[in-house]
Amino acid sequence: MSRPCVALRPAALRPAAFALAFAVAFAVVGAGCAEHVRVPAQVPATDPSSAWARVLEGAITPEGLDYAAIDAERVVLHQYLAWVGEHGPGRDDLREGDEDRRVAFMANAYNAFVINDVLQLQIQESVQEVGGGIWGLRPGSYFFAGRKHRIDGDWQTLFVLEHQDIIGRYQEPLVHMALNCASVGCPPVRYWRPRGLQGQLRRSMRDWLAAGALRETDAGYAVSELLFWYEDDFVAGTGADSLCDYLSDFTEGAAHTWLRRHRRRCTLERIPYDWSLNAAPPGSSAGRAPLVEAPLPEEPLPEDADIVEDDDEDGQL
Repeated sequence: MSRPCVALRPAALRPAAFALAFAVAFAVVGAGCAEHVRVPAQVPATDPSSAWARVLEGAITPEGLDYAAIDAERVVLHQYLAWVGEHGPGRDDLREGDEDRRVAFMANAYNAFVINDVLQLQIQESVQEVGGGIWGLRPGSYFFAGRKHRIDGDWQTLFVLEHQDIIGRYQEPLVHMALNCASVGCPPVRYWRPRGLQGQLRRSMRDWLAAGALRETDAGYAVSELLFWYEDDFVAGTGADSLCDYLSDFTEGAAHTWLRRHRRRCTLERIPYDWSLNAAPPGSSAGRAPLVEAPLPEEPLPEDADIVEDDDEDGQL
Protein backbone atom coordinates (compact mmCIF):
# COMPACT_ATOMS: atom_id res chain seq x y z
CA MET A 1 0.00 0.00 0.00
CA SER A 2 1.39 3.40 -0.91
CA ARG A 3 2.01 5.87 1.86
CA PRO A 4 -0.48 8.78 1.86
CA CYS A 5 0.82 12.27 1.16
CA VAL A 6 0.89 14.40 4.27
CA ALA A 7 0.77 18.16 4.50
CA LEU A 8 3.86 20.13 5.44
CA ARG A 9 3.73 23.30 7.46
CA PRO A 10 4.66 26.27 5.26
CA ALA A 11 7.73 28.17 6.40
CA ALA A 12 9.07 31.61 5.68
CA LEU A 13 12.35 31.14 3.85
CA ARG A 14 15.09 33.48 2.77
CA PRO A 15 15.81 33.03 -0.95
CA ALA A 16 19.32 31.76 -0.20
CA ALA A 17 17.88 28.96 1.94
CA PHE A 18 15.25 27.97 -0.62
CA ALA A 19 17.14 25.12 -2.29
CA LEU A 20 18.15 23.35 0.92
CA ALA A 21 14.75 23.61 2.58
CA PHE A 22 12.99 22.55 -0.62
CA ALA A 23 15.26 19.52 -0.94
CA VAL A 24 14.75 18.32 2.61
CA ALA A 25 10.98 18.80 2.60
CA PHE A 26 10.17 17.36 -0.76
CA ALA A 27 12.74 14.58 -0.91
CA VAL A 28 10.58 12.82 1.68
CA VAL A 29 7.18 13.82 0.36
CA GLY A 30 8.06 13.47 -3.30
CA ALA A 31 9.11 9.84 -2.95
CA GLY A 32 5.55 8.83 -2.11
CA CYS A 33 3.59 11.42 -4.06
CA ALA A 34 5.39 12.06 -7.33
CA GLU A 35 3.77 10.59 -10.42
CA HIS A 36 5.66 8.94 -13.28
CA VAL A 37 5.52 10.81 -16.57
CA ARG A 38 5.38 8.33 -19.45
CA VAL A 39 5.79 9.20 -23.11
CA PRO A 40 3.83 7.52 -25.93
CA ALA A 41 6.84 6.29 -27.88
CA GLN A 42 9.01 3.21 -28.19
CA VAL A 43 12.74 3.53 -27.63
CA PRO A 44 14.22 4.30 -31.07
CA ALA A 45 16.84 1.98 -32.55
CA THR A 46 19.17 4.93 -33.15
CA ASP A 47 19.90 8.08 -31.18
CA PRO A 48 17.35 10.81 -32.11
CA SER A 49 19.30 13.63 -30.40
CA SER A 50 20.16 15.36 -33.69
CA ALA A 51 16.51 15.43 -34.75
CA TRP A 52 15.47 16.87 -31.39
CA ALA A 53 18.26 19.47 -31.53
CA ARG A 54 16.93 20.69 -34.90
CA VAL A 55 13.37 20.97 -33.58
CA LEU A 56 14.44 22.82 -30.42
CA GLU A 57 16.82 25.21 -32.14
CA GLY A 58 14.20 25.97 -34.78
CA ALA A 59 11.73 26.99 -32.06
CA ILE A 60 14.04 29.40 -30.22
CA THR A 61 13.28 33.07 -30.90
CA PRO A 62 14.44 36.36 -29.34
CA GLU A 63 11.01 36.57 -27.66
CA GLY A 64 11.25 33.12 -26.07
CA LEU A 65 10.39 29.56 -27.04
CA ASP A 66 7.75 28.83 -29.68
CA TYR A 67 5.96 25.99 -27.87
CA ALA A 68 3.46 25.68 -30.70
CA ALA A 69 6.26 24.81 -33.10
CA ILE A 70 7.51 22.11 -30.75
CA ASP A 71 3.99 20.83 -30.20
CA ALA A 72 3.72 20.30 -33.95
CA GLU A 73 6.84 18.10 -33.73
CA ARG A 74 5.96 16.36 -30.49
CA VAL A 75 6.65 12.94 -32.00
CA VAL A 76 10.32 13.90 -32.23
CA LEU A 77 10.28 15.11 -28.61
CA HIS A 78 8.68 11.86 -27.44
CA GLN A 79 11.22 9.76 -29.33
CA TYR A 80 14.04 11.74 -27.75
CA LEU A 81 12.57 11.32 -24.25
CA ALA A 82 12.08 7.59 -24.83
CA TRP A 83 15.74 7.37 -25.82
CA VAL A 84 17.12 9.25 -22.80
CA GLY A 85 14.94 7.12 -20.55
CA GLU A 86 16.98 4.04 -21.42
CA HIS A 87 20.32 5.68 -22.24
CA GLY A 88 22.74 7.92 -20.42
CA PRO A 89 26.08 8.03 -18.61
CA GLY A 90 25.30 4.95 -16.53
CA ARG A 91 23.54 2.75 -19.07
CA ASP A 92 26.06 3.57 -21.80
CA ASP A 93 29.06 3.26 -19.47
CA LEU A 94 30.39 6.72 -20.21
CA ARG A 95 33.93 7.31 -19.00
CA GLU A 96 34.41 9.34 -15.82
CA GLY A 97 36.63 11.76 -17.72
CA ASP A 98 33.86 12.70 -20.16
CA GLU A 99 32.25 15.22 -17.82
CA ASP A 100 31.25 17.68 -20.57
CA ARG A 101 29.51 14.88 -22.44
CA ARG A 102 27.74 13.76 -19.26
CA VAL A 103 26.53 17.24 -18.36
CA ALA A 104 25.42 18.12 -21.90
CA PHE A 105 23.37 14.91 -22.03
CA MET A 106 21.76 15.49 -18.62
CA ALA A 107 21.07 19.20 -19.21
CA ASN A 108 19.51 18.55 -22.62
CA ALA A 109 17.32 15.84 -21.10
CA TYR A 110 16.29 18.12 -18.22
CA ASN A 111 15.27 20.91 -20.59
CA ALA A 112 13.33 18.47 -22.79
CA PHE A 113 11.45 17.15 -19.73
CA VAL A 114 10.52 20.72 -18.82
CA ILE A 115 9.24 21.47 -22.32
CA ASN A 116 7.26 18.23 -22.44
CA ASP A 117 5.66 19.04 -19.07
CA VAL A 118 4.65 22.51 -20.24
CA LEU A 119 2.92 20.97 -23.24
CA GLN A 120 1.41 18.02 -21.38
CA LEU A 121 0.07 20.15 -18.52
CA GLN A 122 -1.10 22.85 -20.96
CA ILE A 123 0.57 25.58 -18.93
CA GLN A 124 -0.54 29.03 -20.00
CA GLU A 125 1.07 31.59 -17.71
CA SER A 126 3.58 29.97 -15.34
CA VAL A 127 4.81 26.62 -14.05
CA GLN A 128 3.51 27.78 -10.67
CA GLU A 129 -0.09 27.47 -11.84
CA VAL A 130 -0.25 23.65 -11.65
CA GLY A 131 -0.56 21.38 -8.63
CA GLY A 132 -3.10 21.14 -5.87
CA GLY A 133 -3.27 19.58 -2.42
CA ILE A 134 0.13 19.37 -0.77
CA TRP A 135 1.75 20.81 -3.89
CA GLY A 136 -0.27 23.99 -3.42
CA LEU A 137 1.71 24.86 -0.30
CA ARG A 138 4.62 26.04 -2.39
CA PRO A 139 3.87 27.24 -5.93
CA GLY A 140 5.94 25.36 -8.48
CA SER A 141 6.64 22.38 -6.24
CA TYR A 142 4.40 20.04 -8.25
CA PHE A 143 6.15 20.91 -11.49
CA PHE A 144 9.65 20.35 -10.09
CA ALA A 145 9.12 17.74 -7.37
CA GLY A 146 5.75 16.15 -8.11
CA ARG A 147 6.57 14.44 -11.40
CA LYS A 148 9.24 11.84 -12.11
CA HIS A 149 10.89 11.44 -15.48
CA ARG A 150 12.81 8.43 -16.76
CA ILE A 151 16.47 9.04 -17.52
CA ASP A 152 19.40 6.65 -17.77
CA GLY A 153 17.20 3.76 -16.60
CA ASP A 154 15.97 5.53 -13.46
CA TRP A 155 13.09 7.78 -12.41
CA GLN A 156 13.95 11.26 -11.15
CA THR A 157 12.07 14.46 -10.39
CA LEU A 158 13.35 17.61 -12.02
CA PHE A 159 14.50 18.84 -8.62
CA VAL A 160 16.64 15.79 -7.91
CA LEU A 161 17.95 15.69 -11.46
CA GLU A 162 19.03 19.32 -11.22
CA HIS A 163 20.56 19.42 -7.76
CA GLN A 164 21.93 15.90 -7.40
CA ASP A 165 22.77 14.65 -10.87
CA ILE A 166 23.75 17.86 -12.67
CA ILE A 167 24.77 20.73 -10.37
CA GLY A 168 25.86 18.47 -7.52
CA ARG A 169 28.01 16.31 -9.75
CA TYR A 170 29.51 18.86 -12.13
CA GLN A 171 30.72 21.27 -9.42
CA GLU A 172 30.87 24.13 -11.92
CA PRO A 173 28.59 27.09 -11.16
CA LEU A 174 28.16 27.96 -14.83
CA VAL A 175 26.07 24.81 -15.21
CA HIS A 176 23.21 26.90 -13.81
CA MET A 177 23.20 28.54 -17.24
CA ALA A 178 22.44 25.20 -18.89
CA LEU A 179 19.11 24.57 -17.18
CA ASN A 180 15.87 26.27 -18.16
CA CYS A 181 12.78 26.07 -16.00
CA ALA A 182 10.32 27.38 -18.60
CA SER A 183 10.40 30.81 -16.98
CA VAL A 184 11.42 34.26 -18.18
CA GLY A 185 13.73 34.55 -15.18
CA CYS A 186 15.89 31.63 -16.32
CA PRO A 187 18.71 31.86 -18.86
CA PRO A 188 17.28 31.09 -22.33
CA VAL A 189 16.91 27.45 -23.33
CA ARG A 190 19.27 26.01 -25.92
CA TYR A 191 20.64 22.67 -27.04
CA TRP A 192 24.04 21.96 -25.47
CA ARG A 193 26.86 20.18 -27.28
CA PRO A 194 29.70 18.55 -25.36
CA ARG A 195 32.44 19.97 -27.57
CA GLY A 196 33.22 23.48 -26.37
CA LEU A 197 30.70 23.24 -23.51
CA GLN A 198 32.65 25.61 -21.28
CA GLY A 199 32.69 28.21 -24.04
CA GLN A 200 28.95 27.80 -24.59
CA LEU A 201 28.27 28.28 -20.87
CA ARG A 202 30.48 31.38 -20.66
CA ARG A 203 28.72 32.88 -23.67
CA SER A 204 25.34 32.11 -22.12
CA MET A 205 26.27 33.93 -18.91
CA ARG A 206 27.60 36.95 -20.82
CA ASP A 207 24.57 37.16 -23.09
CA TRP A 208 22.10 36.67 -20.25
CA LEU A 209 23.64 39.44 -18.15
CA ALA A 210 23.79 41.78 -21.15
CA ALA A 211 20.15 41.02 -22.04
CA GLY A 212 18.84 42.31 -18.70
CA ALA A 213 19.85 39.92 -15.92
CA LEU A 214 22.27 42.70 -14.88
CA ARG A 215 20.83 46.22 -14.88
CA GLU A 216 22.01 49.66 -13.89
CA THR A 217 20.08 51.32 -11.06
CA ASP A 218 20.21 54.67 -9.28
CA ALA A 219 22.38 53.10 -6.57
CA GLY A 220 24.60 51.03 -8.86
CA TYR A 221 23.59 47.69 -10.37
CA ALA A 222 21.04 44.94 -9.77
CA VAL A 223 21.25 41.32 -10.83
CA SER A 224 18.81 38.43 -11.21
CA GLU A 225 17.65 36.90 -7.96
CA LEU A 226 18.62 33.48 -9.33
CA LEU A 227 22.28 34.37 -8.81
CA PHE A 228 21.58 35.19 -5.16
CA TRP A 229 19.83 31.84 -4.67
CA TYR A 230 23.03 30.08 -5.70
CA GLU A 231 25.50 32.70 -4.51
CA ASP A 232 27.58 30.12 -2.62
CA ASP A 233 28.13 28.19 -5.85
CA PHE A 234 29.40 31.28 -7.66
CA VAL A 235 31.50 32.66 -4.80
CA ALA A 236 32.62 30.01 -2.30
CA GLY A 237 32.78 27.39 -5.05
CA THR A 238 35.18 29.45 -7.17
CA GLY A 239 37.24 31.42 -4.67
CA ALA A 240 35.81 34.73 -5.87
CA ASP A 241 35.72 37.58 -3.35
CA SER A 242 32.02 38.18 -3.96
CA LEU A 243 29.27 37.90 -6.53
CA CYS A 244 30.51 41.21 -7.95
CA ASP A 245 33.98 39.74 -8.36
CA TYR A 246 32.67 36.62 -10.09
CA LEU A 247 30.37 38.45 -12.48
CA SER A 248 32.98 41.01 -13.47
CA ASP A 249 34.60 38.39 -15.72
CA PHE A 250 31.41 38.24 -17.80
CA THR A 251 30.89 41.97 -18.33
CA GLU A 252 32.57 44.92 -19.98
CA GLY A 253 32.41 48.68 -20.00
CA ALA A 254 30.78 50.56 -17.14
CA ALA A 255 29.28 47.41 -15.61
CA HIS A 256 32.67 45.70 -15.50
CA THR A 257 34.27 48.77 -13.90
CA TRP A 258 31.55 49.01 -11.25
CA LEU A 259 31.67 45.31 -10.40
CA ARG A 260 35.46 45.35 -10.07
CA ARG A 261 35.31 48.44 -7.87
CA HIS A 262 32.79 46.70 -5.59
CA ARG A 263 34.35 43.25 -5.60
CA ARG A 264 35.16 43.36 -1.87
CA ARG A 265 32.05 45.21 -0.72
CA CYS A 266 29.44 43.99 -3.17
CA THR A 267 26.25 46.05 -3.03
CA LEU A 268 24.35 44.44 -5.88
CA GLU A 269 20.58 44.79 -5.67
CA ARG A 270 18.14 42.00 -6.58
CA ILE A 271 15.95 41.77 -9.66
CA PRO A 272 12.90 39.72 -8.57
CA TYR A 273 12.72 36.36 -10.33
CA ASP A 274 10.14 36.29 -13.13
CA TRP A 275 8.14 33.03 -13.14
CA SER A 276 6.18 33.98 -16.27
CA LEU A 277 6.21 31.29 -18.96
CA ASN A 278 9.05 31.81 -21.43
CA ALA A 279 6.69 31.49 -24.39
CA ALA A 280 7.07 33.31 -27.68
CA PRO A 281 3.94 34.10 -29.71
CA PRO A 282 2.75 30.93 -31.51
CA GLY A 283 4.27 30.64 -34.94
CA SER A 284 6.91 33.30 -34.26
CA SER A 285 9.70 30.89 -35.18
CA ALA A 286 8.29 30.22 -38.66
CA GLY A 287 10.70 31.28 -41.37
CA ARG A 288 13.47 32.15 -38.92
CA ALA A 289 16.92 30.68 -39.18
CA PRO A 290 17.73 28.65 -36.05
CA LEU A 291 19.43 30.79 -33.39
CA VAL A 292 22.59 28.72 -33.04
CA GLU A 293 25.85 30.33 -32.03
CA ALA A 294 29.34 28.91 -32.30
CA PRO A 295 30.87 28.17 -28.89
CA LEU A 296 33.57 30.44 -27.56
CA PRO A 297 37.06 28.94 -27.66
CA GLU A 298 38.13 26.98 -24.62
CA GLU A 299 40.67 28.43 -22.21
CA PRO A 300 44.16 26.97 -22.70
CA LEU A 301 44.70 23.70 -20.88
CA PRO A 302 47.72 23.11 -18.65
CA GLU A 303 50.49 21.30 -20.47
CA ASP A 304 50.05 18.20 -18.32
CA ALA A 305 46.25 18.04 -18.67
CA ASP A 306 44.59 14.90 -19.98
CA ILE A 307 42.73 15.58 -23.23
CA VAL A 308 39.66 13.51 -24.10
CA GLU A 309 38.92 13.42 -27.81
CA ASP A 310 35.31 14.02 -28.78
CA ASP A 311 34.20 13.73 -32.39
CA ASP A 312 30.49 14.06 -31.62
CA GLU A 313 28.96 17.40 -32.56
CA ASP A 314 25.36 16.66 -31.58
CA GLY A 315 25.63 15.68 -27.95
CA GLN A 316 24.99 12.01 -28.69
CA LEU A 317 26.42 9.43 -26.40
